[in-house]
Amino acid sequence: MDPAIGDLPVGDVLVYGDIIEAVDSNLGEVDAEVVDATGKILIPGFVDTHRHTWQAPLRGIAADWTLGQYMTGLHLGLSGLFRPEDTSAGNLLGAVEALESGITTPARLVAQREHPRAL
Repeated sequence: MDPAIGDLPVGDVLVYGDIIEAVDSNLGEVDAEVVDATGKILIPGFVDTHRHTWQAPLRGIAADWTLGQYMTGLHLGLSGLFRPEDTSAGNLLGAVEALESGITTPARLVAQREHPRAL
């Protein structure tokens, strides 16, 4: 996200180990493995390995609950009221919530037994 480079509709990224060495619209010939990402989007971000995306509409409800209250109130209570479209909307909202936080790769945790196909 370098303002000097801007958004590139087509471009090259040179990575050495875990360091981004160069970004440009065309780096020319380089002695490197080429990964063709045509039709893909390359964006910086973070990986979140523990995110309950479907619970996004319920954020803050259980902020002061104990673990037992959370398990009973949310998993055995409120989650049973979710329809498939509620779960889908929650996952979409959870994904937007993650992106707004700089997370581009959330691992969605599925704890919704009622409507697994909506996930």
